[in-house]
Amino acid sequence: MQFVKLFLHICTAFFYDYLAICRKKGYEKDMNIDMPTIGNRIKIRRKELGLSQTDIFEKCAISSGALSRIENGKVVPSILAFYKLSQVLECDITWLATGISLNTQNSDLNMYEEELLNGFRQLSVNEQYEILGFLSTKLCEKKRVEKKMEKSSSFIDQPQNKLA
Repeated sequence: MQFVKLFLHICTAFFYDYLAICRKKGYEKDMNIDMPTIGNRIKIRRKELGLSQTDIFEKCAISSGALSRIENGKVVPSILAFYKLSQVLECDITWLATGISLNTQNSDLNMYEEELLNGFRQLSVNEQYEILGFLSTKLCEKKRVEKKMEKSSSFIDQPQNKLA
């Protein structure tokens, strides 16, 4: 029991330190700390990983009913449940809480890619599918153009048969 109290104290202190850093860096206006958006981030990340609510129950002992209420913004999870969720969802606990991560795990992303990723995570699941559909269409179009260019370049490179 002593360990749990210490752990909760450390998590709470870390979270408040994180919020202070966000304020200093000017991220405060971008933070979205309310239960519906927190719940939406949890649901989106769970679906990104292909996890069901039952999977969450099995991995961190949060019942599917409780998880549903958390995802719908009706219940605030305890700090311990929040921590367990961040572990199972393989994401930063502060990203779950605020939508912003100071984590350097995506340091290979440029500014535009990071903006796209953060924006994508703020969308509903249906909006995300819409964006993915648009991306798929664009990629197919790109492949079609590349194949057309490849055919035309191979036609130019072929020796011409001369009629005698």
